[in-house]
Amino acid sequence: RRIELAVEEALRARSFEQALRGLEATVGNSVMTVESVPAAVGIFVAAGGDPLESVVGGTNIGNDSDTIAAMAGALAGALRGIGAVPEAMRATVMAANDEDIPQLAEGLTAIGWRRGEAAG
Repeated sequence: RRIELAVEEALRARSFEQALRGLEATVGNSVMTVESVPAAVGIFVAAGGDPLESVVGGTNIGNDSDTIAAMAGALAGALRGIGAVPEAMRATVMAANDEDIPQLAEGLTAIGWRRGEAAG
């Protein structure tokens, strides 16, 4: 029900800032899963699924902002794909990490497909 409240709050807001304040007041933004997950979903909805707006919103909601931003950004990235992130930003992330992020993403996707097929 808290996720539904978050979605309603995000859709009702007249601005992104109003959505953030409404989400904070309605579902919270603490480290508790019952607050951080609905907040992330609400931010994702308020951002229209845009990865950068989702991360910025999660960062600006306060309290457990790093976790909320990561979840909102992950939802938006899953929806829009890597192409929604500007190339310059992708290059910065790649340069700062020793991991082969595209290869990790492909591996995780393959695992998900295999598990889905096995489940029928």
